[in-house]
Amino acid sequence: MVISSKKDFSFRTHLPNGTFNYVKYPDSFKATLIQLANEAYNAFLSAHSNMNEIQLNMQQIPGHVKTALKLLIAAPFSMLERLLPLSLNNIERIGFECSNLSYTTHNKFANVQLLIGEHVKDILYR
Repeated sequence: MVISSKKDFSFRTHLPNGTFNYVKYPDSFKATLIQLANEAYNAFLSAHSNMNEIQLNMQQIPGHVKTALKLLIAAPFSMLERLLPLSLNNIERIGFECSNLSYTTHNKFANVQLLIGEHVKDILYR
């Protein structure tokens, strides 16, 4: 409602030689606000989904650790040789997957921060 009640303006009038790396529509403040809202929403939605997936992955770790410990304590060497690497590889795979999910989440929020930074830069030059 606030967006529709005010006159739209361009960022270019205040920064005619400025380059915009993150703002897609510098000729429209309203479009830029919508872009910011959408990117922030997508970052939070992605964070929610990724954190849920991380939680599901992390719930598997205790089972893999228990399996590895049982193998170390009671399994014959030939079985230990075949099965222990599987448990350890599963733990490693889960660690990499969770790390990648958190890295993706971080990058989405960093991009929103950079977009906000361009907004602030324009506001300071007004």
